[in-house]
Amino acid sequence: MVKNSIRMVLLLVLFVQHNAFTQDKANSIFWEVTGNGLEKPSYIFGTFHLLKSNYVDSFAVIKQKLRTCKTVVGELQMSDTTGMSQFMASTKLQGTTLQQLYDSVTYKAMNDSMMKWIKVGLKSFNTSKPMYIQAIVMQMAFPKVFPEIAKGKGALMDMYFQQLGRENNMQVAGLETIAEQSELLFTFIPIERQLAMLKEMLLNPDKEKELKMLMNMYLNQDITEIEQLMNKDMQPDEVAMLVDNRNKSWIPKLESMMKAQPTFVAVGAAHLAGVNGVVALLRAKGYTVAPVALH
Repeated sequence: MVKNSIRMVLLLVLFVQHNAFTQDKANSIFWEVTGNGLEKPSYIFGTFHLLKSNYVDSFAVIKQKLRTCKTVVGELQMSDTTGMSQFMASTKLQGTTLQQLYDSVTYKAMNDSMMKWIKVGLKSFNTSKPMYIQAIVMQMAFPKVFPEIAKGKGALMDMYFQQLGRENNMQVAGLETIAEQSELLFTFIPIERQLAMLKEMLLNPDKEKELKMLMNMYLNQDITEIEQLMNKDMQPDEVAMLVDNRNKSWIPKLESMMKAQPTFVAVGAAHLAGVNGVVALLRAKGYTVAPVALH
């Protein structure tokens, strides 16, 4: 049984209006890394990939800390389009279509729901893999569910951090390649599960409510609750492949960068929390990782 696939997809989007809040020491989207031989602090910011530069600009401390660094690193080096053709190929079904994979009644219900929600039908993506469709639906639904937030202009925050890096003559790097990410997102999860997740998402009457719940978790910097929800909604092998193993592979790269020069790291917020999160993994290596208040 597939459940809460909207939450799972948005968690992937995290990797997955701002309110005043009390910042708990165990929860933050912004962290300072010191100690263990580092000459100067480095910083880690947990992004929400669909939020734009205006959210970043609303907290002066973020850019203040970024400008003390010499390198900006993200999950991807956003201006590097190497592997884009491979990425697009990985989003396509092979030798079949969605109309063939769903029964006619289910396909029509899903198409109608998608048309009603984002004014684009499933028929426009008949040869696309379900995970790719879910990502596109989330991007298109975001302005409808969060009209005030979506009014913000400028680049999406992951791109924005790298733009700021270039404007300040900083090195810009990525932890993964497009090919590596596309393999994980569109090939690792079996098509049967992708099909069930897309069906559940499009036919879920509470989809907008669940989107708002996840957004509030991010705006409240509740990365612990995000991590708990991820473990609840995703299968153990999915958490391992999509989050934990990636986090572990990033640590040697981050250590090398931070030891060379102060580094500003911007990765999806879902990668920060938990025993296998970036924060805990760096602490296990002997670094002091402390929250930075945004206000």
